[in-house]
Amino acid sequence: MVFTDLKKIIEKENRLFLILVILLIIGFTFSQFGLLGFGTYIFIFLLGICIVLFIAALIFRIDLKLLSLKQIILYFIIAVAITFLLIMRFFLGHIFFQGFFILGIVSYVAITATFLMYSCYQLGVSWDENIYNKGWMWLRWLIFLGGTLIAIILMLSISRLGIALQNRDTEIQFAFGVFAFILTGIVIFFAILGGLFVLKKKLNAWLGIFFIWVSIYTLYLMLTAYFTLSSSESQYSLPVTIALYLFDLFLILYTIGKLMGERSDLISKRVKFIKSDAVLIFLIFSKAAYEFGASEITAIDASRFGAIWGFLLFIPLLIITGLYGIITYSKRNDLAEQNKF
Repeated sequence: MVFTDLKKIIEKENRLFLILVILLIIGFTFSQFGLLGFGTYIFIFLLGICIVLFIAALIFRIDLKLLSLKQIILYFIIAVAITFLLIMRFFLGHIFFQGFFILGIVSYVAITATFLMYSCYQLGVSWDENIYNKGWMWLRWLIFLGGTLIAIILMLSISRLGIALQNRDTEIQFAFGVFAFILTGIVIFFAILGGLFVLKKKLNAWLGIFFIWVSIYTLYLMLTAYFTLSSSESQYSLPVTIALYLFDLFLILYTIGKLMGERSDLISKRVKFIKSDAVLIFLIFSKAAYEFGASEITAIDASRFGAIWGFLLFIPLLIITGLYGIITYSKRNDLAEQNKF
């Protein structure tokens, strides 16, 4: 479980990450509930320390888990100097620095979406295996067909809502209508593709669960885009603010938990030039850049930029994960002889 992995952050070797995550949550909470001044200063400091630690981990290959208390304090002092320059707006007009923030915003969306999509695939396969072991073939079919139908209905409903709002804002119409329609088409395509594997006596029942989670994440993206493109922050209702805050917080903690757990070793083995520590630091930097850029980088509209890129990245990630899941599932030796009808 992801929150089991997240418990590792309280271990002594991870105390640096614990401090950073606490600061991130505090800053994020302040910024979401109107205390922008406090949140901005916390994000500025986080940006400074993350830049220092990321360079240390990526370029100098320093293991951040082995840092002593004195070394941590030294890095924090260096970060204070960078923080002061950020407060003085020394870097903010530089095109390279603005590009760095844009990279951080895109990376945050990409990292969280990638981990969530792959976890949805794993969850679907795990449930499918458990149901098969109980001999409930009818339930596997119900999950496959029911999950697909629920996802299609939800996304078509969102698409129809976008069409209904076309007289208010063309951007809202595009975000809700076009993207939801495209995602509906992708779900239908994978449902048909997964169904064709029945001819090979392999039922991709996991797709039903996967589609439901995908539709929930799509709804989150839609709501975020809607309130970003159509409203100012002062117009957010408290229930909506709390709901989006909790889901966004869940995404952050979920991804951090994965990076603290099983995914850390996998990243270290497959990506030689970057450690999982550096990925975690960059994730924190990316979120801080996203929130800081929303109010401080005047050259871009970070909130609008993030909402749009959330969709643009989600579509190819959905396609890649769907294809990967179907192909990988069809090659699973432990299920090759089990999926009999």
